[in-house]
Amino acid sequence: MGLMNIFGLNNLSFLGAGSYVDVKLPAGRSSIEGLLWKDWMNVWKFVMESQNGLCLLLCAAVYHFFPYDYEAAARWDAAVFVSRLQLNVLIVWGFYSACHVLSNFLSSRKFLPARYPNFADMFQMVFYCTLSAVQWTVWEYGFCHMLGRGYMPFQTDAEVLMSWENIAWNAALVVAVPYIRIIHFYWCHRLIHFRFMYKYIHSLHHRNSDIDPFAGVCMHPYEILYYFTTACWPSLYVNCSPFVWMWNLFHAMITPAAPHSGFEDHWSTDQFHYIHHAKFECNYGTGAICFDKMFGTFVDKFDVNVKEQYDKENIAKGKGQYMAVTNDVLNVLPKSNDYTLHWMYCIASYYWVLANALGWDATDYRVVAANLAFGPAVVAVVLMLTFGDINPLLWPFDKEPMGVCALHIAAGMLLSVVPAYHFAAGVLGGSAEATAYCQLWGC
Repeated sequence: MGLMNIFGLNNLSFLGAGSYVDVKLPAGRSSIEGLLWKDWMNVWKFVMESQNGLCLLLCAAVYHFFPYDYEAAARWDAAVFVSRLQLNVLIVWGFYSACHVLSNFLSSRKFLPARYPNFADMFQMVFYCTLSAVQWTVWEYGFCHMLGRGYMPFQTDAEVLMSWENIAWNAALVVAVPYIRIIHFYWCHRLIHFRFMYKYIHSLHHRNSDIDPFAGVCMHPYEILYYFTTACWPSLYVNCSPFVWMWNLFHAMITPAAPHSGFEDHWSTDQFHYIHHAKFECNYGTGAICFDKMFGTFVDKFDVNVKEQYDKENIAKGKGQYMAVTNDVLNVLPKSNDYTLHWMYCIASYYWVLANALGWDATDYRVVAANLAFGPAVVAVVLMLTFGDINPLLWPFDKEPMGVCALHIAAGMLLSVVPAYHFAAGVLGGSAEATAYCQLWGC
């Protein structure tokens, strides 16, 4: 324990099964119930004796050696954006490739031993992972633009160190980020599993016949938009160091890699989330703060062979066989008219934001921001009602009590869709008055 488990290592090694794993059983059959809510109140263990600690160290190094250029972001300097994008893509490719090697070449206990990603699988995952890195850069640039233009206050490194109060405030926010991420992830993830959101947006993430580290942020561009709204909590609404939102975005971008490996005997593996990919209607959050246990959607382990479990529960629902393989690299593209229409709407929404930001379009910024945040969900409902579907709009939660269903929609919208509006409005508004910070606290 202690330093032997620093950064979530297993006796200072990136390899080896966790203490909960019974190696006499096939992968995925060991119970993880004992891990629920474990150590989440022990800040040292939760932050430093997990992958959170290593990612925090990497983030601090990037923050120190590659500082943001707020003045360049204030004037929309394209060269600075491209330079930052190159850095971020290298970070993502490097970290995710390391996790890919760790799992696929150095680990042995695969949840589904017979299945490895083929070229088409990897092409799709790397393609969308790279698109996510692009949007990561856009989010960073948006925050930098607001700070560089003086739309929002922030604490410089020197100001943070000027008082113990500032040090304590920012340190508390840095420690809080992994907790914020867990809470945000559950409610955002549950929202995009409602059929109208899942069909057109989140289904892309579940398209892989078996997951790999690069599947971690292999997401539809609109899913990654809602996913990155975690950085708004709390940085869009309070005065703090830019490191807080940088750390939040860095954590969101990097930490999904190892838990999506498909193996159970290496650093930071995650049987909890793998079960979600295999069984679909369970384990929407994490075990550390287990909302799934509270709402009855927790599944502990596989009772039968992983492939049998997946096929039994999902083929009848029209989601396809687990072992289905495609060698078509064009699997990155939408497959039907309604999907294509939704993609066209999403691309047009992003272009509208770009045109408005650069002054090519004079539409009121609030209309553009509202369309970006709320439009895809509204259009998804319209398309489902127009083209029809094998499942109802609220599936697979349509049998839940209405209060529980409404709670998840409301909380998911509040935590992930509304902040997308606030962020876009702050970037496009052209004044401090357009930011959520000023609307809350005054300018």
